[in-house]
Amino acid sequence: MSATYQGKHFEFEFQYRDPWEYVLNLIQDKSLASVSCWNSVRKFYCCSMENIEDRVIDEPNMADTWWEIDVSSNQSNKDIIC
Repeated sequence: MSATYQGKHFEFEFQYRDPWEYVLNLIQDKSLASVSCWNSVRKFYCCSMENIEDRVIDEPNMADTWWEIDVSSNQSNKDIIC
C-alpha cells in the first residue's frame, strides 16, 4: 500500500487475510457449528416473583436492526426466555 502525505511518498507492507475467505472458513468449520447462531433472537431476563422482564442484548444477533431485517424477510424468529 502506498500513500502520499505532505508531499512525501510512503510505502507500507502488511499481512492481509481476505475477509471473505476468513468468513467461509468460519462457516465451514464443523467444530463451530454447535455455537454458531445465524438467526436473530430476542433474549429476556425474567423474574416472576418480582414481575421483572428485561431484554438482554449481549450479541450482535440480538440487536433491533438484525431483528427487523429478519422479520421483514419472513424468516422465523424465536424469543429466548432465560
